This record gives sequence, C-alpha cells and structure tokens, in this order.
Amino acid sequence: MKKFILTILAAAGTILAAEAQPGSILVFGNVGVQSVKNDDKSNTMNWNVTPGVGYQFTNHWTVGLSGGYGSKANKPDGGKWSGTKDWQIGAFGRYTQSLGSIFSVYGQLDAGYQNEHASADGKTVENSNLNGFYAQLTPAIAINVYKTLALNFNVGGLGYNSMKSEVSGSNPTNTFKLNFGQSLSIGLSKNFGGHHAHGHHEPMDETRKMDTSDDDSSSKKKKHSSDDDE
Repeated sequence: MKKFILTILAAAGTILAAEAQPGSILVFGNVGVQSVKNDDKSNTMNWNVTPGVGYQFTNHWTVGLSGGYGSKANKPDGGKWSGTKDWQIGAFGRYTQSLGSIFSVYGQLDAGYQNEHASADGKTVENSNLNGFYAQLTPAIAINVYKTLALNFNVGGLGYNSMKSEVSGSNPTNTFKLNFGQSLSIGLSKNFGGHHAHGHHEPMDETRKMDTSDDDSSSKKKKHSSDDDE
C-alpha cells in the first residue's frame, strides 16, 4: 500500500510539473467576434485580434507586450458597411491562480497607445483619425489541454479610453466601459522553457528510494536474527 501511494504521488507530481514554470516565455492570441441583427434590420459586426508575448517570472506573475487590431461596423438594411477600425500597442501584467492541473483563472491588465479611424464602404473617412490611450482589466479562465498549451475564455471586463481627434482645437474624449458578460473572446496560450523550483523528478523515483530503504531494513533484520541464533 505504501508503494502504491508513493507511485500515485509521483505521477501527480509529474502532471503538475507540466504546468507553466517560472522563467518561461508566454505567447498568446485571442480572437473576439460579435454579430448582431438589430430591430431596424441593420447588421452590426465587431471583431478583434489581440496577440501578446511575456515573461513569467513567478508561478503567478507574467509581464510583457500586447497589441490588437479590430473593427466595428454597421450596415443599414439595404445600405453599405461603415464603422471604425482600430489598433493598439502596449504592455500587460497577468496574475494567474491555478485551480489544479487542468483549470486556472487569471486577471490581465493591459495599457498602452491606440489609434482609431472611421471607414465607409472600405475607405477611410477624412479627418476621422483619433489617437489616445487605453487600459483594460480582463478576468479569464484557462483550460490546460496539452502540457503548457491552454485554451483561454473571457466574457469582457472593465475598460478606460482617452481619445483625441487630430483636428485642430478638438478636446479629448474620456470613456469608461463595463462589458462583462456582453462579449466573448477565445484564445490560445503556450509557455516555452522555464525551470522547476525543486528540480526534475521522474516517476517512480521516490518509490525506488523507498524500495532501497526497505531492502536495507530487511537486511538489518536478517542480520539481527542471525546474531540471536548464535
């Protein structure tokens, strides 16, 4: 029974060792899509792509660079598409809490520079260029599917935007948005490299050590028995 328990613990330790380790490089990418058919028979289509790369320096904290590109468009019934396109570049910090060898939750804070311009029928609208800053706090769930490859899911979060037009004399526009539960984003993440804090242990290592100890104990018992017989 003791050997069986040690074998199970050694196997569990190997599975947990497959999780992301300090010193690893995190690469991720999320895709979000929202399509709505409005009451006035118009169509709304929003989508965005947000890649990033970072360095995980503890079991919980990762920092790095992130970016994004997206589009928000509307098409009236029988009309043409119009809307805005935007891109972002900045930094992120992520705190991850493992819930076991499969599930984990994390909160990610992104902040940086952004640009937005209006478009109509695929063409940029003149004097519609906006520049500014953004901050976004997003809670998410990660599911480990293979070693350090994970599926990530989030349903929105809390954001801040400050945008200013390039038109002379314009004032910046500051907005806060809470879209938690109003959107869905799915992505993949993968950790490369890293190190284990307590070294690497192969399965059965502890069992082998215990077997050796048991053998030693048996030898000692036999020796004592022989001495008593004499």
